[in-house]
Amino acid sequence: MFVFSQEQALKPQFFIQSKLDANLTEAQMRELKLDLSENPNVFMVRIDEFNHTLYLITKEMDELNESIFKGWIAHQENIYSCYYQGIHRIDSFKPFDDKFCED
Repeated sequence: MFVFSQEQALKPQFFIQSKLDANLTEAQMRELKLDLSENPNVFMVRIDEFNHTLYLITKEMDELNESIFKGWIAHQENIYSCYYQGIHRIDSFKPFDDKFCED
């Protein structure tokens, strides 16, 4: 029998949504997906090559912000716009519609 004297604090998982540059080729988007999939902080990444959108869920992390995300894709600068993030299973997703970039 294991007895824990303290509860372990769970770190949140975050999600990121963004629009990708419309000029990215399918090969560049596949490379980006592969690069992000190999990141030890990333749980899951989806890229819609037709609509040029990105959706990513992290593993449990202390924090996430746009600067951290930029560090993950530093070799591929200026490939996204309209960054949006939230806490997975708590915050709402934004629909990838014409108003996605308005906030």
